[in-house]
Amino acid sequence: GVTFETTLNGSEFGSDEVVSIDVALHNSGQEQNVRLAVTIEDENGVPVEELAVLDKTLPYGSNERVALSWNAGSVFAGTYQVRTVLLDAAAGLIGEQIVPFTVLRDIAVNAVLTSDKVEYGPAESVGLALTVSNQGANFIMPELKIRLTVSDTTLVHLVEEHTLANLFPMASASLTPFWNTARNAPGRYTAAVEIFMDDSLVAASSTEFVIVPVMGISGSLSVEPKVIFLNSGVRVGYSVAGSGNVEAGTLLLK
Repeated sequence: GVTFETTLNGSEFGSDEVVSIDVALHNSGQEQNVRLAVTIEDENGVPVEELAVLDKTLPYGSNERVALSWNAGSVFAGTYQVRTVLLDAAAGLIGEQIVPFTVLRDIAVNAVLTSDKVEYGPAESVGLALTVSNQGANFIMPELKIRLTVSDTTLVHLVEEHTLANLFPMASASLTPFWNTARNAPGRYTAAVEIFMDDSLVAASSTEFVIVPVMGISGSLSVEPKVIFLNSGVRVGYSVAGSGNVEAGTLLLK
């Protein structure tokens, strides 16, 4: 009788790989007309693509091979199967075979973090721009956790966490966080971001900026009462305040 066997060139495939399917037919009986159907299905048996429907005549003792190929990048990641069905001339079932395989998740995340300037003064907002891209071809990322920090050489001044949900293949999302320099010391600072999926680090980016030294001094003078009569007393008050990010040192007030 007629027998067949379906083999693949592997059991796991990346999105850039080709699934090679080989169907070996053998007839140990009298000549027979057959119909061969090969279909790609998902794990639930739902057809994804019909690869071939071929009518063949198999003489006695014949061995024939049918080679087919399918691009694994045409579907989302998951479990799939090759279903091979062989029918006789009267559409009667000779045999059926299912060979499962897996299309692996294409994990490729890119992060770019920038600042709107390279130098800032005291009490100024540092505008940050973060772009996160799913550069994979076959996997919707259900949740990405983002950890943003701002630090100098000794201290971490900011820690923020954000979440991105359902980032589609070849799509990107943007965040625009900010941090106020307040009266932090002059020097070089680093804003850094780490992207996690399932607690695994998948992308990172950083940018540097400088807080410049600024010494700002302001003062005020007050007199009481507002109207002064001859030979009357007067009260004079003053205040001095620093508004920069460096010490002014000892000041001589006149």
